[in-house]
Amino acid sequence: MSKKSLIDSIQIKSPCSEDWNAMKGGDKVRFCGHCDLNVNNISALTRKQAMKLVRDSDGRICVRYIKNPVDNKPLFADRLYKITRRAGIAAGVLGASLALSTLTYAQGAPVLLKRNPDAQTKTLKEKDSDKDKTESRTGSISGTLIDQQDAVIPNFKITLTNQKTGQIQTTTTNSDGYFEFRNIDADVYSLKSEGKDGFKAKEIKEITVRAAEDLRQDIELDIELVTVMGDIAIVSYRSLLHQAVSNGDLEEVKNLIANGENINQKDENYGNITPLFIAVENGSADIAETLLNFGARVNAKDENKQTPLMRLDEDASLELVNLLIKHGAKVNLVDREGNNALIFAARSAKAEVLQVLIRRTTNIDAQNSDGRTALMEAADADNFENVRALLLAGADLNLKDREGETALDLTTENKIEELLKAYGATVSDN
Repeated sequence: MSKKSLIDSIQIKSPCSEDWNAMKGGDKVRFCGHCDLNVNNISALTRKQAMKLVRDSDGRICVRYIKNPVDNKPLFADRLYKITRRAGIAAGVLGASLALSTLTYAQGAPVLLKRNPDAQTKTLKEKDSDKDKTESRTGSISGTLIDQQDAVIPNFKITLTNQKTGQIQTTTTNSDGYFEFRNIDADVYSLKSEGKDGFKAKEIKEITVRAAEDLRQDIELDIELVTVMGDIAIVSYRSLLHQAVSNGDLEEVKNLIANGENINQKDENYGNITPLFIAVENGSADIAETLLNFGARVNAKDENKQTPLMRLDEDASLELVNLLIKHGAKVNLVDREGNNALIFAARSAKAEVLQVLIRRTTNIDAQNSDGRTALMEAADADNFENVRALLLAGADLNLKDREGETALDLTTENKIEELLKAYGATVSDN
């Protein structure tokens, strides 16, 4: 469900290795004495907040951000929150530097899953109760995969390699982040965790396992942090009209239209979006109305086959969604990944905006290519009001996505869990 916007085009002109932790300031802004400049931690902001900050600075700004290891784009607070919950570790991945509890997007206190070495050791001992390890030529190695804040990381692949023979064994961490390799030859090994969900892969070498020994070896993963100082470069919009809409300058928009600017020009730098896409994403109803009155195509498609209606989010007003519908916006169109406007809006749009889409959506339980429905997206975002609106409209709360998860599995908000159960959600066995 990606959207190509100005903030994703950040390019670092001159990376800097100064220590963020040595700077004075808070979680969002700190002062660098070496450069005599403020450094803005845009990963502690939502995408919208970061975009406004960068836009207001005209691109002359020093930033720090957490890099997406897949595409190297900045990760923002809203996306990081999703990553941490999908990994099952809640706030731990963010660490003290982002202070999750202070971020404005959080609707409920996340649960930090701490490891329990005693319980895991006991499990291993119980399994060995019928063996005399003193006469064995084998041993075992077990541990917990954790992040920098001691929160457990489940469902990651762990590889054990015998450094002498090259023999490889693999396992997967359980729901407590726990892994173990039993009955392995006494020898020297390396342990390696895969890297995903924003974590770097990590390998620990020269681990000696002795006969009849239950060796404990935890693995702590790091997330990929990139500290950046100095000017940043941003890919500009290709037309003056795109830029004026992005700046929210209604008078300049009118002037450019009057001077013959192409109102439906597509910007190749940003996935072939037209100015109307930007107006909707920014929640600018007055600019959107001006564009539509002068001939903007309400169902124009970008390179992902998304339409302006699919850009409705927390900034969208009832006036804006009704304006788009009035001008013929098609609610049931889907993008390349099978998302319709309702699925996009379910995460963050106001409930009153969502209800407009609900009334006009043919299938409230439509699933995208990941098997996600609007209800699942609302639950995944811990958006109580939107979950309730979808349930009242008859959304199927027991549908599963491609990973076998229901709306109940996806939420971390107790109020939403109770609401879903009250409506008859089936509690998973795992």
